[in-house]
Amino acid sequence: TDSHGAPGSSTVNITIAANNAPTVTITSPADGSKHAVGSDVLLSATASDPENGDLTAAIVWTSDLDGSLGNGGSLTVSTLSLGGHVLTASVTDSHGATTVDTITLEVKQPITVTLISVAAEDGYLRESNETSGVGGAAVAGNKGRRSLRIGDDGNDRQYKSIVSFDTASLPVGAEVLSAQLRLRRGQVRGTNPFGTHGTAWVDVASGGFGGDPVLVPSDFEAPATASQAASLTDPPSNGDWSEASLDTAGRAAIDLQGRTQLRIAFDLDDNDDGNDDQMGYYASDNNSSGNRPQLVITYLD
Repeated sequence: TDSHGAPGSSTVNITIAANNAPTVTITSPADGSKHAVGSDVLLSATASDPENGDLTAAIVWTSDLDGSLGNGGSLTVSTLSLGGHVLTASVTDSHGATTVDTITLEVKQPITVTLISVAAEDGYLRESNETSGVGGAAVAGNKGRRSLRIGDDGNDRQYKSIVSFDTASLPVGAEVLSAQLRLRRGQVRGTNPFGTHGTAWVDVASGGFGGDPVLVPSDFEAPATASQAASLTDPPSNGDWSEASLDTAGRAAIDLQGRTQLRIAFDLDDNDDGNDDQMGYYASDNNSSGNRPQLVITYLD
């Protein structure tokens, strides 16, 4: 009671902590990225909440074109429709607070083109002597089944070949998805070097070996933008194709504003038998159009 005999009273203050909204961050794909229709697209994100902790498993994915895509911190989708998408990752905490993160991406139809090599810039290189490791001769503009050649000669000098493509015809900013070199077998001289000289590697030079697409002896040893970017297959018979698919570094070396050159040579420079061991291929110069070197490129513009 108080001093007047009335019952006492007191006030209890109860404080309810404010709820903190969760956070969500998309980590894949990159904002503004381009993807080929039908390709796998990795959706990845993280989410957390001060009160609820890790909420990554509760993320909900949607597209403004395709609607619901699935749940979770990581999933792969391959059914995105053609067109531009606003991709949303959302998460809701136990108090009903929702947070979203969004990115844009574009799903496009890939374009495939077949480029034919530049005749005046195709040719073969021959080592100056067996052990020099430098070029001594450069021969361009040949006609026939051994216009290009790889392997060695009767003096155990190594042969390398270069093919040149005008890749400036591709759009600036194109994303190269695949690139395959194709060479048509002409004639083997001596022993097929695919059985004796190891792997036939393909180097790529953006703009041309030595900084210039004109064939010169020093292209034999000139550095590549991407070394051993692909390996060439052994064609079974005359008229069959050797093929080589460029790896990521090789595709990145394709010059979208100029020439792209590819140099082909075996891993083993010679097999010390004092005989010609050469695989011959057709170049573009004066050879039938169906025999000319090809670079088949698939890209997104």
